[in-house]
Amino acid sequence: MYNIEKQHWWYEFINNVLLSNFKNLIQKESTKLTVLDIGCGTGNLLEKLSNNNINLIGLEYSKEALNFSTKRGCKNLLQGDGNYLPLKDNSIDIIFCIDVLEVESIKPSLLLSEISRILKSSGKAYIITTAFQCLYSRHDRIVGAARRFSKKQISILTKENRLQIIHSTFLFFLLFPIMSLWKLVHPPNSTQKFGESDPIDLELSAKPINYLLSLICKLELFLLNFVKLPIGTSFFFIARKDHG
Repeated sequence: MYNIEKQHWWYEFINNVLLSNFKNLIQKESTKLTVLDIGCGTGNLLEKLSNNNINLIGLEYSKEALNFSTKRGCKNLLQGDGNYLPLKDNSIDIIFCIDVLEVESIKPSLLLSEISRILKSSGKAYIITTAFQCLYSRHDRIVGAARRFSKKQISILTKENRLQIIHSTFLFFLLFPIMSLWKLVHPPNSTQKFGESDPIDLELSAKPINYLLSLICKLELFLLNFVKLPIGTSFFFIARKDHG
């Protein structure tokens, strides 16, 4: 993963979605923000965020992944469990959480409750998770995912944990037919353990294919400036503390 993240079309698009939304926010802020990346992995997003004048914290369960984050030059790294975040109440301005809610070891309600606990009153959480349980596939098990969510489920979970969704959209709308078909013809293998790697699923696509998929995602990124996408294989939402 460490070797392909910078070139892979999927990671490029996810990072661009988050960074474009974050850029709009940070331009309005006069104070230095404290930003947490939950499930920071090998530090790809942390590295991209490091150019901003912010206090960055990365949290990751895997020691091996944290070693790669250190290799990228990332600092303020914590090893921890998303179900029990090792941070003080009301201490974080911005939280990024990419594809953690669906992880087999994570309890979604606990994670969202912890996010609500550590967010400052004016803080925001930028969360991306997988969409539509019917698309649960071999790839989901390979990356350690145990579930996929509907928009309604996310709405219920956030309300139960004192979070208010202020913006939401599906992602990978333009690629939805292709990605959905691929997932449907590659159902999960019950004998495969969660997180058991498969080189075919995790390798970089051939350069022409990767370039084409990257172009399609850039078009979708442009569309996101104007519309909320009605369907996709991932769901992105921004939430803040519900003070009601």
